[in-house]
Amino acid sequence: AKIAALGLRVRRGCTFHGLAFNIAMDLEPFSRINPCGYRGLAVTQMADLGGSSNPALVAPVLVRELCRQLQLAPMSAPAFARV
Repeated sequence: AKIAALGLRVRRGCTFHGLAFNIAMDLEPFSRINPCGYRGLAVTQMADLGGSSNPALVAPVLVRELCRQLQLAPMSAPAFARV
């Protein structure tokens, strides 16, 4: 099942990117599309998998783990709060 989406756009030599991570939301609209072009691909979220449904709790953990996986220094809490 799909729990996240990454986006990347290159325009005039600039890159734009984003990450969407399903925490606790209405997943019904996904039933009307083919996520990532795959018919029948299920979409899920943290709340349905027994994880936290509080974005304020999930976000710092997600950022910390992404930084670890990408071998980057994590942002400080004040910097993260401004994102």
